[in-house]
Amino acid sequence: MRNKIQRKDGGLRRGLLCAAVMMLAAPSARAEVPDATACAMAGRAAEQAQGVPQGLLVSIGMVESGRADPLSGHVTPWPWTVNADGHGQYFASKEDAEAFVRLARSSGAHDVDVGCFQVSLESHPEAFATLGEAFDPADNANYAARYLTQLKGMTGTWNTAIADYHSSTPQLGLPYQRQVLAAWRGLGGVPLELAAGAGGYPASDPVVIMQSAIAKRIRVYSMDDPPSAGLHAGLPRVVTP
Repeated sequence: MRNKIQRKDGGLRRGLLCAAVMMLAAPSARAEVPDATACAMAGRAAEQAQGVPQGLLVSIGMVESGRADPLSGHVTPWPWTVNADGHGQYFASKEDAEAFVRLARSSGAHDVDVGCFQVSLESHPEAFATLGEAFDPADNANYAARYLTQLKGMTGTWNTAIADYHSSTPQLGLPYQRQVLAAWRGLGGVPLELAAGAGGYPASDPVVIMQSAIAKRIRVYSMDDPPSAGLHAGLPRVVTP
């Protein structure tokens, strides 16, 4: 969730980021089924509680933090996801994700998005009482659903709310809107009124998120081949054991 603010590059030294990734981001046997399903379960509950169309918030989660589950291979929102100044990371545990956020902030990161629905701690400083609450799937989902509902009330349509969840700048918000609608279709369908009014664009054909053009640019490393400091910012770097 960028909340109408473009993520910033710089401010966090790449060498420190790479070292933190090597120490913390390696998925392990601790990646259990409850972690893989926590975001979707929390998202569905928040949709119902906040009156969000069924499947919409979960689809946003797939775009914001979607990750291939190490057990099933299915793409699901991942609760221990962090984006620090454009550097996206997945972590094996809540504790590792929290540790990385503390390290990133102490090292000068300005814009840190966290959790299932990537709530910006900079743009929403009052959203959570603690960092642990920010990563809690239910708390993260409930705040994201309330914010999405607020955007819908301000803009008048769910389509515009989807775009504005990422950015009110059309060049950024509309492509994001199409990604969310594509993910939504993959979950079983988009309401016709939303598909018809999607930013003046026809809704995309069903896609598997990890086969999208953006996802294909994600680079996966092993611990024997860690990421170098010269990589481009803005792409998740997934480290495997």
